[in-house]
Amino acid sequence: VDLDLLPLPAWDLLPGLGYQFPDSRRRRAMPIMASRGCVGRCTFCCSPLLYGSRVRLRSPERVATEMRELHERYGAQEIHFWDDNLVLSLPWLRALAGEVRSLPFRLEISVPGGVRADGLTPEAAALLKEMGVYSVCLGIESGSQAILDRMGKRETLDQIRAAFAAARQAGLETWGFFLLGHPGEGPRELEETLSFALTLDPDVAKFHVLKPFPGTPVREELARAGCLSNVSYAAYGIPDPPVHRLPELSAADLLSWQKKAYRRFYFRPRKLLSHLLRIGTGYRLASNLRVGWGLVKRIGQP
Repeated sequence: VDLDLLPLPAWDLLPGLGYQFPDSRRRRAMPIMASRGCVGRCTFCCSPLLYGSRVRLRSPERVATEMRELHERYGAQEIHFWDDNLVLSLPWLRALAGEVRSLPFRLEISVPGGVRADGLTPEAAALLKEMGVYSVCLGIESGSQAILDRMGKRETLDQIRAAFAAARQAGLETWGFFLLGHPGEGPRELEETLSFALTLDPDVAKFHVLKPFPGTPVREELARAGCLSNVSYAAYGIPDPPVHRLPELSAADLLSWQKKAYRRFYFRPRKLLSHLLRIGTGYRLASNLRVGWGLVKRIGQP
């Protein structure tokens, strides 16, 4: 299906809808997906089950048209691109940046969905900055090359380092997503991940315990090994407790490592100061305080 043939989302059918993201700069942020599909084959990801493995790109003109409608009709002050990988095609990204720059208004733009590090080249990062992007998220997952290979990431630690360097050179804020509890991990691999997170030092780090979603290879592997402890999908939300164990790590161990990671990453004076300096807007300050307090309470629990 040609994605340009699909109508724009009917936000008018959802009166009173308020879309918020914990780290938005502006109160009225609204989402866009400019593509469908992902070339990745990560064992833990269910995106290919939803959107397929063939990437389909909407035309840059159509994306810009949707941005105009979100701003002029719905009052959007900020746009979030939730694509699986917004930086897959440099020619397409160049055209999109040109279309966005030609709009008669400026919006704050964030890419919170998580781009692949091997696509965030210096040129891609510069194009994002040119079109108004202030923040980009990268799916890092692990600081162990052996675990990255087992996950099917098809990326190297050096590529991840290079992507962060490119983002910083372009003046972009960085988020890093880390995944704890993949098969093959033990205390040594988790320590490697935490050490890598501290070395990369993204502006924001998220440490999630793996959730083995149905249909993913990692779920099948854990099921065969008898490592699933909860098969009720009501328990598969990101904030929910772990639903699996590993040979070297119990569910309680995984939760303990998650809390340790958050404490060691954020409870550093330099990180706390840099967090305050990057906030910039009153709305962002309020949302950071709210989310931050919830995180402090959670990781402080025994």
